[in-house]
Amino acid sequence: MTLQIAARSWGPLLILALTLLAASLVVACGGGSDAKLDQSLTSLKVGDCVDGGDEGNVTGITTVDCSKQGALAVIKIFDMSDAATFPGSDAVSAAASASDGCPQTTVQDIGPTKDSWEKAHDRQVICLATITSIDVSPSPT
Repeated sequence: MTLQIAARSWGPLLILALTLLAASLVVACGGGSDAKLDQSLTSLKVGDCVDGGDEGNVTGITTVDCSKQGALAVIKIFDMSDAATFPGSDAVSAAASASDGCPQTTVQDIGPTKDSWEKAHDRQVICLATITSIDVSPSPT
């Protein structure tokens, strides 16, 4: 099972982020209705940092120390559970780009695909930003 990573069109910064986010993403995909998302995707929280990778479909993600060169930070995670059926890739991208979706500092977002929506009940959109563009300190609770 894979998730969709969409890149924002923000020129050279995006190209650098995508180049650095390359080959570390892995979703364990058992077939049928018992499929589950890889824990690397379900355990992410705001303030975590991940290795860079390219846009397209991903199967998992590698968390790294935020001081690592090229790391991207999780800056927001939101849920799309208001849709009963998979709304389509364009709707997932639109939700990420909406004013109440991913913040403007987002350079990449990871959202559900039809497969992950239907088989693993995936509804999360994960917003990622370069470390230099945001403060990655966890907010006080």
